[in-house]
Amino acid sequence: MHQTEKDGERPEISLRFHRDWLSITRATHKYFSLQRHDSCLQSLKHEKLRANVQKERAEVDYMVQAKGSDCLDVRKVQSFTRTAPTQGELQAWSENRCRTYNVS
Repeated sequence: MHQTEKDGERPEISLRFHRDWLSITRATHKYFSLQRHDSCLQSLKHEKLRANVQKERAEVDYMVQAKGSDCLDVRKVQSFTRTAPTQGELQAWSENRCRTYNVS
């Protein structure tokens, strides 16, 4: 994560994917289960899983080289939407409700 600043504005935080974690999640996605019981995940000490992680790391590195490091920017693949009020908005709402119902 790093910050970029625009003139006179609040700094923008840039979230980026981590290559090692991308490699691990790509190698282990087949173990993710939507069932009540998960499938058994092999230990990273298991040679086959380690080989898959290394293979996926090479694939991630290739994609970054081909597309540029910008492809690791989270905002390129996920959009974030505010789903809850800020603390200040919540405080103001709470104070207005108390005044409306004469609650101290």
